[in-house]
Amino acid sequence: MNNNVKSDIFNQWLEKANEDMLAASILLEHEIPLTFPVCFHCQQAVEKLLKGFLLFHDWELVKTHNLNFLKEECLQFDKSFEDFDFVDLNQYTMTGRYPGPFGSLPTVNDASQFVQLAKDVKELVLSKISLNN
Repeated sequence: MNNNVKSDIFNQWLEKANEDMLAASILLEHEIPLTFPVCFHCQQAVEKLLKGFLLFHDWELVKTHNLNFLKEECLQFDKSFEDFDFVDLNQYTMTGRYPGPFGSLPTVNDASQFVQLAKDVKELVLSKISLNN
């Protein structure tokens, strides 16, 4: 796949990740911060950023939401992902989306940390991708 096609595919994933990051930021700044949706959107943003990075490197798309799996896949291309810890964020793939006993409500501090984590992942991914725009 040539770099223009790779860039186009990556940009599509980046655009969707940016939408999730914007939603998370808006929900965090709401009069009553909506921490479950913030965490969900952060998980989604990180997932899309990691998948975009992987697809740029000719990875075959795997249907998964598991950030730990995606991190391991990214490590095959770049060891810079080693420092990320997705254990806590990974649980928000499903947590909070449906009613039931899914644990305690994430704090505003938790949600803020996940917003920062998503920003850090985006910064790393963008530093590792050479786009032809």
